[in-house]
Amino acid sequence: MRPWSSRPRPFLAALATLFAAAAILYGYLWMYDARHPNNPVELGFNRQHNTTLDEITHSIPILDIVPSSPAERAGLRVNDRIVAVDGQALNTLAPFYETWSRSRPGDAVEMAVARDSEPHPVILHGVFRPFTSGGEQLGLARTSVLQVARSYPVLFLVVGLTVLLLRLEDPNAWLLALLFCAFVAAPGFSNAWSMHPVLRTFVFDYRAIFLGMLGSLFYFFFAVFPARSWVDFHFPWLKWAGLGLGMAFGLPGLPIGNPQMPALIIRLLGAHAAEVTRLSLTYGLSLWVCSRWRGIALRAMPAPKCSASPASFSGAPLLAFCPSLSNAWRWTSLATNRLSGSISP
Repeated sequence: MRPWSSRPRPFLAALATLFAAAAILYGYLWMYDARHPNNPVELGFNRQHNTTLDEITHSIPILDIVPSSPAERAGLRVNDRIVAVDGQALNTLAPFYETWSRSRPGDAVEMAVARDSEPHPVILHGVFRPFTSGGEQLGLARTSVLQVARSYPVLFLVVGLTVLLLRLEDPNAWLLALLFCAFVAAPGFSNAWSMHPVLRTFVFDYRAIFLGMLGSLFYFFFAVFPARSWVDFHFPWLKWAGLGLGMAFGLPGLPIGNPQMPALIIRLLGAHAAEVTRLSLTYGLSLWVCSRWRGIALRAMPAPKCSASPASFSGAPLLAFCPSLSNAWRWTSLATNRLSGSISP
């Protein structure tokens, strides 16, 4: 294979510019979405559980009902299954999210509900109300945290893209940029379904692919930087297999903007078991391998030389910084989802 450093610099510069433009556009759209909640609405079900699609029955299970909510007044019950929204079958969650995103308080919605005691789906009509988070007032500390969380992509974009543009011929710089842009894809969107279809397709494709490969890129980077790990010496194919696995998770998730197992695996294992398996393969194995062998890589790394050049790609500071990224990402993602207005049923 032709060495990366031998590629023409204009080609590398053009490729880096396109990549940077896509990452910056995604980061901007996410920050705009986080700062401009789209008047979220709800009916008042699944407040204590995640709203998921049962891939076998193509329905949304109802796991809890808020008392005196529009869902309760419409006649929705625990253990019901929504099979269609406004006449659209739930082959994916797209009809559900589109309806909830474009609706306003007072709008009506029609739901076809499968119920164990009924031979045919029951048609129920609900009226949306404004989403309520419990009425808790945010203090100064939590408001500050929210503001920082809403700027989550900035640090990753600045560091990753700056290193890339300064070190176009360095494969490790490309790996770092890919890894940091994958971290940018970690938090979800609150109002993606209300976006223009072109922008929605872009953010869904970006997030599904990069989030699907996050664990694989994390392993790949530390398998080769600052020195090849013991695992990579003995199993050099593993990092490429990991990228293939990440793509296998990302591609099925393009329509919803979230990586997921292929449909065949979901049917065989069930939705919950398939998701647990995906998360275990994506994060558990990669992080275990990295934590197990990073010390060996550090001991194998020669002592870094001091350099006054801002373009120098020193390994030690970066390696000290990167292990905290996964914790920072998870904390920021949880804070963002908790404090910003996200779609709720």
